[in-house]
Amino acid sequence: MRTLIICIAGTFLLFALSASQAQAIYKTVDADGNVTYTDQPPNPEAQPMDLPPITVADPYEARASRSAENDEPVEELVPYADFRLLSPTQEEHFWGTGGTFTAQVASSQPLAPGHLVQFYLDGSLAGTGTGSFLEFTNIDRGEHRIRAEITTPSGEILARTEDVVFFMRQQTVINRSRN
Repeated sequence: MRTLIICIAGTFLLFALSASQAQAIYKTVDADGNVTYTDQPPNPEAQPMDLPPITVADPYEARASRSAENDEPVEELVPYADFRLLSPTQEEHFWGTGGTFTAQVASSQPLAPGHLVQFYLDGSLAGTGTGSFLEFTNIDRGEHRIRAEITTPSGEILARTEDVVFFMRQQTVINRSRN
């Protein structure tokens, strides 16, 4: 019985010592100015640092949604229901731009993380990004079609604009008076 009491007391003392040492943090700076933090005293005269108490936050508890509480049907949002091209507009003519124009899209919903905007010019993918603008350069004169799509990284199409027809115009001898 005496041996059991000594073992229990020794175990308690060992846990108490390890717990007190786990609380002690020592800071050392070497000759090159490198700072090291350790839980082992670097020398016998080392004093532990005074650390502020640890901040502990209460766990977050998710609340049931109002519709689940009231058993009301929830209207599911259609993502990007109003996705549209702002520029160019239908049958817009670009004069004297040197074959350059900027396409712009808009939606009342912001683009979700991971979703991409893809611009198609004359049926071919012309650019991809996460913004609402894309500048096109060196576009030949004549009639062109543009559309935009919002896709997931896996390629699923979430929204698509209508095709917009526009015209790139350049000054010619015939259209010299056009500004």
